[in-house]
Amino acid sequence: MNFLPTTNPFALATPPAWFLAALAAYDPALVIFPSTHQPLYRVGRRGRYGTGLLRGLAAAPDSAIYVAHRLWPWKSILPESLGMTWARVLNDLPLFDTQRVDDPGAALDALEAEDAQAIQRAQEDEADQRAAAFYRTLGLVTGSRVGGGRRPEGAGYRKLGPTKPRGRRPRVYRPSGAGTGALFVGR
Repeated sequence: MNFLPTTNPFALATPPAWFLAALAAYDPALVIFPSTHQPLYRVGRRGRYGTGLLRGLAAAPDSAIYVAHRLWPWKSILPESLGMTWARVLNDLPLFDTQRVDDPGAALDALEAEDAQAIQRAQEDEADQRAAAFYRTLGLVTGSRVGGGRRPEGAGYRKLGPTKPRGRRPRVYRPSGAGTGALFVGR
């Protein structure tokens, strides 16, 4: 049996039978029980060795249950009322189970590297977005055109004959409201 009924002062529901069967299929050494100190479930693994080290957990919550059933504390699970689903717990078990992995250190390092890469990608994306916004703002402040409106070389009309050198002349913008008297000059 992989469910231990306890005093259950918080009246947590018994996990569904399909979940207990799937938990036993995943690892028959895993045991789940409702905590006697907090409104959550505790998951422990049946010990393969003596309980000498377990007695050192006397200060930990639910330590009497762990010692009495020779369970090693493994994970705490919040109840369904807080957004947890039993299917999600089953999906997340391999992420936290370091004893079923050949090299748990490498697996955890790989997870941390994935998280670090995701953070790096998010930072680079934000930097790109900020740079683009700054470039657009700079174009508006200086009065130059930014983006759009560029024609590929050779597109449009060409004058025949000699051309004048192109220089930038300042543009004069007059406000649309009559009588304001303000004059804006841009490049």
